[in-house]
Amino acid sequence: MATLTIPVSLCIYDDVSLTVYPVKTGYTPEISYKELNNAYIAGIRNKKGKIIGSGIFISSISNPKSDDLRDAAAGIFRSHKVTENIMRKAVSIPVGKLNINLEHGTIENAFSENELNMVYADFYMKNSISGNA
Repeated sequence: MATLTIPVSLCIYDDVSLTVYPVKTGYTPEISYKELNNAYIAGIRNKKGKIIGSGIFISSISNPKSDDLRDAAAGIFRSHKVTENIMRKAVSIPVGKLNINLEHGTIENAFSENELNMVYADFYMKNSISGNA
């Protein structure tokens, strides 16, 4: 069965900040999420255990532990200039499912710049700083 994974944005971390780059695909996150129903964040972890990059994407893959999902994330990272160089340092690609609660807002709110920045910061803190930064 064919799957579809659409990047929303990519993020690069350094020691004091994060920089987010929107990905232009021709698909809006709002419409893509309504069709595919699954949103994820995936990170690029280096040999020191530190998250050095990440990306948010929408996918038809419903299992967050799927190898296909990790492969899709790796493909997205390799195909964008922002993350292709740091993929050479990757030793693992942790993936987390984003739970979008539409009772407390809209899809547009969930994929807003402010919300995505908070998701990226939270992912970094939970997956990189705990003894690994």
